[in-house]
Amino acid sequence: TTPTSIEESINQSSIAFRKCRCHLSWITTMGFSLLRSLLLFVAWLHVLPVAYCIAWTTTTTAKVARASSANVSRNGSSKIWGVIAARGGSYNSDAVKKQGCLVLMDVFCEFHGIYLTNLAREVYGVECVHVLSEYMADYFKYQQQQDDNDESNDTEASPRMPSSPEEAIEWRRDLVEEFMMSEHATSNNYKDIELKGLICESDPGLADAERLSEWLNVTNHNGFNEARRNKFMTISTLASKNIPTVRQKLCSTMNEAIEFATNEFSSLSANIVVVKPLRGCASDDVFLCNSLESVRSAYETVKGSTVLGSPTKKHELVLVQEYAVGQEYAIDTVTKNGKLKIAAVWKYDKRPQPPTIEQAQLLEDIGTIDGGASGDNDDGGKVDEKHRQVYYATRLYDDCDENGTEDTSDSLLPMIYQYLEDCLNALDVRWGITHSELIITPDGPRLIEVNCRQHNMNFVPLTDNAIGYNLFDMLLAAYFGDDDDKNDAIDIQRDARVDWDILPDYPSRRMNAAMVHLVNDKKGVLKRLNESALYEIQDMESVLNLEVFPEFLEPGVSIIEPTVDIKTDAGWIQMVNPDREIFERDYQRIMELMPTLFEV
Repeated sequence: TTPTSIEESINQSSIAFRKCRCHLSWITTMGFSLLRSLLLFVAWLHVLPVAYCIAWTTTTTAKVARASSANVSRNGSSKIWGVIAARGGSYNSDAVKKQGCLVLMDVFCEFHGIYLTNLAREVYGVECVHVLSEYMADYFKYQQQQDDNDESNDTEASPRMPSSPEEAIEWRRDLVEEFMMSEHATSNNYKDIELKGLICESDPGLADAERLSEWLNVTNHNGFNEARRNKFMTISTLASKNIPTVRQKLCSTMNEAIEFATNEFSSLSANIVVVKPLRGCASDDVFLCNSLESVRSAYETVKGSTVLGSPTKKHELVLVQEYAVGQEYAIDTVTKNGKLKIAAVWKYDKRPQPPTIEQAQLLEDIGTIDGGASGDNDDGGKVDEKHRQVYYATRLYDDCDENGTEDTSDSLLPMIYQYLEDCLNALDVRWGITHSELIITPDGPRLIEVNCRQHNMNFVPLTDNAIGYNLFDMLLAAYFGDDDDKNDAIDIQRDARVDWDILPDYPSRRMNAAMVHLVNDKKGVLKRLNESALYEIQDMESVLNLEVFPEFLEPGVSIIEPTVDIKTDAGWIQMVNPDREIFERDYQRIMELMPTLFEV
């Protein structure tokens, strides 16, 4: 039944997520282990969005895994929140001039591209055409050449994108003609099929997606702009528009990097610099350095590393930036013809947290930091100050998190919205989805990066429960919400749609939610798995679903390595609870148990 009040919604949601609680399964097949090994190999080839997504589809209970698709059959509203009473708007069965179609690039993940494909078909009667970027097509071709008997490479069934504008003309005609022969086509006229947009799931395919959007002349696209991917160009573009940014230097030599770092360290407000590649994702080769020696080490690591999305290219330049002191947030957005709306704001729990300005100054005063701290490890050698930050959790944010009340006098969300709107306008983002990261400093927001793709985690169950709708609901509403339906033959679930016009600029959170990343700090042969701790976590009121990856489940066999980034996580936990006190209790207990999960 549809809840009639927030209180009733909370009661229903409590029952819903308890019923969805999974039972951890620690028995996996050898076939899956081999598949995951392949996926990890893909990840180290810098195809993280693909490998990462596929790995995370292996939820331990099929019922919970399909929770991300329950959104499709909501019968008029969110089963938990009924967020938008007028969900969907009016329906007109009169014929329209064109039938819309959505092109999806590099679709591999069941809770991203595959979920979007099903949602578009079942809620809007819209077909999605899948295509591979040149990068991914070349990768699968390489894998097939390595092992002609590898049946896992049937992803090549998605066609490869055309290689030139001229080829794209014929390619588009073939694509549309194939679509017109499908069971869902309502027209047999080539000119009646409209490619409404092109969405890319992977990071390596983003440049190809922008090129193909122009070549195919899709209705809604942003054109080609390298500044949406090149981190130096991103910040430079914002600075040219007088948008506050971090200081930065693009360095071709070690001396340039050292000079910039020296100038930063000489400032009373800076004891850390960031060294990173121009292209990357998930904090790949991003280092926090608080000494000139650590800057040298990080520079050598980044220079010569493989460029994301270009396996034959190496980084010849290294980006060194001011370290922005403050809390980091991730913002998922949808833009419709220049109108921005935020789908979710996430607060990162990254550890170890670098020192604040005040802490760094205190350490310098007592002699611990000398242009960058150095200490001794147990072996008598100096500690490497080239730090990586590790994700411990990604928490759904609401302004009441800061003050514990609904008081909006010190709200961050309006400030985040205005700043991000300025940034996306500067980067000519007028259509589609973005996943951006920024830091709130004492002087205001500072953009870290923009990615024209979805957030690379299974966010749908979290946002559906905590907000009532998700990024993909909003995306389809932006692209197809204004279209009239003319396909009466399909059982389209029109009442499951959201109405773009009444969606807020930024959402209100009705429940606490988080994705916890299982971090392992052990190295060696796995001796024992702490099953009692896992059972305790599983039985927590706030735990919706969890998974421990197979390579951490075989004592005496598994050789485990410490977590250094998202790709090397040991697993994940999805948390949802309307009661903040219970949620925080469970969250802190998970953090206490995490270091005890694996014994070597």
